[in-house]
Formats: sequence, C-alpha cells, structure tokens
Amino acid sequence: QFAALPPDAISGMQQNQLKVIPPNAMKVFTPTQMDAMPLNALAVISPSQFKALTPAVLASMSPEQRGALPQQALNPAANAAPTNVGDPAALAGALTGWNVDKVPATAFANFKPADAAKLSPQVFSSLNPDQFKAMPATAMAGMKAEQVSALPPEAMATMKPAQVGALKPAAVASLSVDQVGALPAAAFGAMKPTQVGAMPAALISNLSPQQVGALPATAMVGMKAEQVSALPSEAMAALKPKQVAELKPATAAGFSNEKLAALTPEQTKALKPAFVNALTPEQKAALNS
Repeated sequence: QFAALPPDAISGMQQNQLKVIPPNAMKVFTPTQMDAMPLNALAVISPSQFKALTPAVLASMSPEQRGALPQQALNPAANAAPTNVGDPAALAGALTGWNVDKVPATAFANFKPADAAKLSPQVFSSLNPDQFKAMPATAMAGMKAEQVSALPPEAMATMKPAQVGALKPAAVASLSVDQVGALPAAAFGAMKPTQVGAMPAALISNLSPQQVGALPATAMVGMKAEQVSALPSEAMAALKPKQVAELKPATAAGFSNEKLAALTPEQTKALKPAFVNALTPEQKAALNS
C-alpha cells in the first residue's frame, strides 16, 4: 500500500506518521516519493527505516533532505561495528540503532538482564530475527515495556516459550496486535498468570485458537472477566478442559449466554462448582441448554 501513495500524499507526511511506517514498507519507497518527502519528517527517520531505503532512493535525495536526516545516518563512524563484541556489558553500552546491524547474532548469546536493560528502544527496533533469537531467556527479564514494544514483528516470530515466559507483565501489556500475531503458538506455552492478566482486551480479542490452546492451564488463573468477554468464539472453543477448570469465578461475568451455550460437554464438565455458582440464572440456563 505504501508504494501506491502518490507524491502529493507524501508531501504532507508528519513525523508521527513516518515513525509508524514499517521498515519493510520503506524498501519499496521510490525516488519520486522521496522527492516529495518533507524535511521535518526525515528528521525522525529510524535507523531500520533508513537502512531499508534502496540506493536509488538515497541517490535521489536533495542536499536539504540529507541535511535534515539524523546526524548518524550518513556518519560512517556511527554506523561502524562496535569493537567490543566479545564483552556483553561493554557491547550493550556501545550499541545504537545505527550500528547494531553490524553485530553478529552470537554476540547476544551471553547477554544478562542488566545488559538487555541498557539497550535503547531504537536498538530493539533494529534487531534482526537472528540477533533476538540468540538472546537467552534470562536476559528477557531485564527488558522494559518500551523496549519490547519497539521490537519488529519479525523478531517476535522467533521467540521461544522460555523467552516469552521471562518477560515482565508490563512488557507483555505493551505488545501490539501485530507483535502478538507474529508470535508462534508454541511461544505461549510458558506464560504465567500475571502475564495473561496483563494483556489488554484488544490483544486477547486477536489471539488465535492455536495460541489460546497453547496457554498453560495454570496461566488461566490470571484471566479477568473483560478478557474472557474479548476472547473470540473460535479461541474459546480451543480451550482444553484443564484450562477451563482454572478459570476463576470472577470471570463468569465475562461469559455471554452464547459463549456458555457453545461450550462442549467436556468443557462444561470441567467448570468448577464455584464458577458455576457465580453465574446468573440466565447464564446457567444457557450453560445447560
């Protein structure tokens, strides 16, 4: 879609609009579109966006546009590989969004929580899938919400269960719909109740049946009524009896009559008495219909 934008649409680009364009979309940016790009928008171009531009687009930039770019963009020293790739603590302090693409994935294999915590969100937004995949699960515990929310979906697609399970609840809460959509179903297999409870209803409403079905039964304890209400019917159908059994009575308020009526006999049998007692008479009638 981005490639189809006419120059007159590009000419009105605001900084907040440019910031949300995925780097992959920038790969199809054309010289004609660049000619129309306003200077104030170019001032906030991210490293990953800039490095996605083709040589033809870079060559078409006017002197004024080049001057509007972040200082590091055309600075060879700022884009050179750090010299201390063998020392995780030193490397974490030297990494920027502009030079992280020069670092081998193996350099992240010994990162500790404190090392991950040092990285700027701009570094996280520029990590490639192999680099992020190499980071140990223990390092994920040091990641802040603003770092996690900056991760590209392609990097999220490499996450293992232990990595997801190590994230702080606030970091899980910061995930976007696109990021969660990129997570493989298996990555949900080590989630904790506090992580599930931190997920906004907007994320819950976009979970696939496979992702929901992969949640540990113990994680269901963290579910809230508003999350159950947001859970798609297809995902509800994917719940295993042992997952249903862990739902707290307080979540009963989130069940519509339609969702209760759609529960399978196995799911219904797994509901604990305390949950059933929390249902309204109308809900109980739907459950038994």
